[in-house]
Amino acid sequence: MLKQEEPITTVTIDYSYLGIKCTAVSFTSTGS
Repeated sequence: MLKQEEPITTVTIDYSYLGIKCTAVSFTSTGS
């Protein structure tokens, strides 16, 4: 069970990181 939770956590963090990057890109595009 623990091994199954590890990848899920990694995926969640990955999605959060992508969301932050997408937001940063949107701000940059709007700023420019």
